[in-house]
Amino acid sequence: MPDKDNEMDFDEKKEIEKLQATIRSMSNFSDDSEGFLSQSPRALMGDSALGSIADAEQKDDEEYDPYAILERPVAKQKGPRAKKFVVMVDSENVEFFDKIPMEERTKLFNTLLTEYKNNLDINNKKKKAIKYTKHLIVSVLTILISLPIMFIVVKKSIQLTIKNYKDVQYNFEKLYESKNQNRFTDVHRTIY
Repeated sequence: MPDKDNEMDFDEKKEIEKLQATIRSMSNFSDDSEGFLSQSPRALMGDSALGSIADAEQKDDEEYDPYAILERPVAKQKGPRAKKFVVMVDSENVEFFDKIPMEERTKLFNTLLTEYKNNLDINNKKKKAIKYTKHLIVSVLTILISLPIMFIVVKKSIQLTIKNYKDVQYNFEKLYESKNQNRFTDVHRTIY
């Protein structure tokens, strides 16, 4: 009569082969592997695969469900649904990572992602503030430099215009006097 441990080993090997076949068939998904990741372990393994494992576990503890933790939603928030991701952990952190419970890992990753997102937002705000400050400084310097230059140019142009009018008036009077010497003896010159 065969030993029960050997039968279980044989059944476990069959189940492992079925699981590997399932994983191979699921690996044919395109880059969007959401269909594979969003399925529960029960759905992936199928009822027949879980049958022998569940029977063995029910003998030990009938109320224990090994997939209950995995099938619970990760976060209960409004907005997009939670997703599962595969993360590479450096070799020096593997032991520490294995010691952390699943819920703590989820909280840890969500906390890290939130902090990272907040840091990016803060950095973007700093960059925008620096850009705004640079534009403000350039604008102020442009105004401070261009206004006095504009006033100087306007003043010089007005002075040159007045001088030009004086010269034209003087030349006109000289010409008029030379043509009409006998007619007018007393000419009043107006100088602006």
